[in-house]
Amino acid sequence: MRTTYILFNKLMKHLLLCVLLMPLPASAKTWLVGPTRQYKAPSAVASLVSNGDTVLVDSGQYPGDVSVWNASNLVLRCPDGMARFDANGNIAQQKGIFVIYGDNDYMEGFELYGAQISEANGDNGAGIRMQGHGFTARRCYIHDNQDGILTGIGSDTTGNILIEACEFYHNGVESGQAAGDEHNIYIGHCSSLTVRFCYFHGSVQGHELKTRANRNYIMYNKIVDGLTGDGSFSIDIPNGGLSYVIGNAIQKGPLNVNHTVTIDYGGEGIINGDSEFYFANNTVVIDRAGTTLFHLQPGAQALIANNIFAGSIIGFANANAPTPDTLANVESTDTSFFRFVDGMNYNYHLTQLFPGLMGATTLGSVSGISLTPTREYVDPEDSVSRQFLEEVGAFTKDFGSSVSESVAIAVDFPPLSCPGEVDTASIIIKNTGNVPSAYEASLFGPNAADFKVVTQNPSSAILPNANDTVRVVFSVSEDGLVTGYLSIMGGMGDTVLLKALGGTATLQGSGSASPTALDSSTTFPVTICNSGTCAWTSGVPVVTSPFSYVSGDSISIQPGECDTLIFAFNPTKSGTWSEMVTFPHSAGSAFPVNIKLNGTAISAGVARGEYGDAHVANQNYPNPFRTESVIPLTDGNSCMLELFNVCGTQEKVSYWQNKNGIVIERGTLPAGIYFYRIVQPSRGTIAEGSLVIRN
Repeated sequence: MRTTYILFNKLMKHLLLCVLLMPLPASAKTWLVGPTRQYKAPSAVASLVSNGDTVLVDSGQYPGDVSVWNASNLVLRCPDGMARFDANGNIAQQKGIFVIYGDNDYMEGFELYGAQISEANGDNGAGIRMQGHGFTARRCYIHDNQDGILTGIGSDTTGNILIEACEFYHNGVESGQAAGDEHNIYIGHCSSLTVRFCYFHGSVQGHELKTRANRNYIMYNKIVDGLTGDGSFSIDIPNGGLSYVIGNAIQKGPLNVNHTVTIDYGGEGIINGDSEFYFANNTVVIDRAGTTLFHLQPGAQALIANNIFAGSIIGFANANAPTPDTLANVESTDTSFFRFVDGMNYNYHLTQLFPGLMGATTLGSVSGISLTPTREYVDPEDSVSRQFLEEVGAFTKDFGSSVSESVAIAVDFPPLSCPGEVDTASIIIKNTGNVPSAYEASLFGPNAADFKVVTQNPSSAILPNANDTVRVVFSVSEDGLVTGYLSIMGGMGDTVLLKALGGTATLQGSGSASPTALDSSTTFPVTICNSGTCAWTSGVPVVTSPFSYVSGDSISIQPGECDTLIFAFNPTKSGTWSEMVTFPHSAGSAFPVNIKLNGTAISAGVARGEYGDAHVANQNYPNPFRTESVIPLTDGNSCMLELFNVCGTQEKVSYWQNKNGIVIERGTLPAGIYFYRIVQPSRGTIAEGSLVIRN
């Protein structure tokens, strides 16, 4: 036993000695940085920090301070206000203002701007250049750089990036080879990207948000070009991957350089796994004329549901796109249909109900992520809980405890209204709430001027379960189907679609003058008929020379009736004309009119006086003829022959030229009167005449 104890005692002494000699782990350290601190700027501690340290930076200006950070799990934070960094011509490693090599670093409360490098060095100076694996940016304002955030790992499958409550503005390159290649943020390959509660606006030539991450969670952001932004895609996910775009407000501005698409998925080739695209409960407003909403790469799987699409939309997706599942989207080229709070300032919260608002489809979850939004974006760079899950779009509206419902969602007026007539429709509204509610009825929409509210009761409240009546009149200003919207505002909320069929007065006709010699006049009739349902009136028709209107009276044609107008044709040179007649309409009768006049002018006989004697054509012989005739010429210079029928249409004809002149073959030409023109390439038309073919 004693021997055992001695051996055990020696062993414990050796173990204690080893423990005492082992290096102790360094505890994480907090570094204080600021103008009044020992360390005046972050660059002063960048090379001193260790993994897990915290750097607290005082708010204020740090002009020209750029830095490189190698530590991982580092916290860089301005706890109060913003620490502002103007690159001021400096750049770290020709990459950015903050260059991050550590893994899973965290930045909060920094304003970064002015990062610029030369075109030779890449034109991609970034506010933050992230070279590590995993990163978080929160409450940062990054603007006026060549790139906002740019990640530099070529094929990172482990890092997760979170960008939250940040603002990105005016990052990009306006001209040169890099124009369009730099973006507000550009995230390369990584395991996942989450962007939420952020404000992207005014990118320069490039995209607002571009990501190659394997998984993308783009939720509850405001992404707008604005009036002056000349960027490209609002969201670019060029390599696919499992992507959720939910609850975002997206606006494509009028100066956007790319009118072909707003959202791109897989445009550079789908190489990420699980390439499924879920686009739900977003509000998309297109202010760029003629824009397609999506580019979906063949092979992608897409669900596009419960969205609002407003504005100048000409197509849903590219021609070769896979057919996406589309559910409960509400689309209108009339932005006023949606009754946004302030669309001019990109506040797409709602003020009133509209048809389809409450029709959102329940979508469930995919891979543990709910497709039903639980929050909505609010300025500045924040979010609130979403109140109603059954509404489409990115935002909901609490309409209070009193709402109205109309007797019909769409109200049709009587089917005919002509100038001077009015039609009336009555809309019954009902208070389905539990408290009395006053209201005000107003009109909006593309043809709101054609409607007028003539009675309503805005001064007294409607009791619960009680009704009131709004009368609306319709007076026509154009033909065909016109629509407007009646909005019930105040404590109540509803929108009623108004539809009215305006009367028509459609006139068509045409007239052709007989072939007319130069400096002579021919009159001819044009019969026009009113095939519409309303009377049509006009002042004296207007037509350009060589036509003129000679009837001299204004025009009034009842539905189903016709009138004959007399025009004159007075050509002063040879040729053919086809002119439209313009009718000055009386008030309220600007209906479509399609009246065309045709005329052909010729010169009679031999054109000796007009063209001189150098190359004169005499009358063809024989004339009339059945199979062949010769037009004599005085010299043998090469000429071309053009032949026209009495309607002025050029005919195909076989001919050749010999020492006697031009020989014409009838071929398949029918019998009749024809007019010819002889053209010499160097001199133009040298002679004109007429000929007759008989059976």
